[in-house]
This record gives sequence, C-alpha cells and structure tokens, in this order.
Amino acid sequence: MVLDEYCRRLKLPRPRGRTLTVEDYAAAKCLPVSFLIDRFQVSDGRDGLRLPYLDGDGRVLEERVRKSMSAKLRWSRQGVVAKRMVYGRYGIRWIGATGYVLVVEGESDAHSL
Repeated sequence: MVLDEYCRRLKLPRPRGRTLTVEDYAAAKCLPVSFLIDRFQVSDGRDGLRLPYLDGDGRVLEERVRKSMSAKLRWSRQGVVAKRMVYGRYGIRWIGATGYVLVVEGESDAHSL
C-alpha cells in the first residue's frame, strides 16, 4: 500500500512535491527507521530515498534513489556499475550462520523479510 493511502487512513497530511524520506518509507513499510539505516544504510538524499548497493566489504558500488512510493517515475540510478547487480550482496557474511539465501524481487522486499 502506498504512503498516500496510509496518510488518508490516519488522517495525516501528505505534502506534495517533496522528496521521499527514510521516515516516509519506514512508515509505508511498517519498519523501524533505525533498522533501515543500520542494516541497509538507507538514507535521505536530495532527490529522495538513497538505497546503496554494497559489495561484500560494504563499499558502495551503485545507488538507486527512490523518489516516490506511488508515482510512475519512482527511481533513478547513480553509481559506477553499468550492469544491474544483486541488492544485499554485503549480506553474504550472514549466509554461513543461516545456511540459506532468499532471493526476492526488489529492495523493499529485502527490507521487509
């Protein structure tokens, strides 16, 4: 469900024309802000929510910017990698502890697991 629907249901204002923030995204996905920041290094950017794609050592290889929860043009890409890459590669270190990997469609699915 998009943030506008949450705001409507809770009778909260949803300012138009401003960029998506970590707080907006966290509310829409029912996730703690600190979890998104600490685990996924999600942050506020000038153009919207910054979602870094990190390598196994935690270095940023690419970044996607989510501009909106509901608009048609929701994304932009920034970074040094020309090809699409797997989101969450830096989590490879946790595989040994669990013994399995889950593959999901997008970044928000990885956040919501």
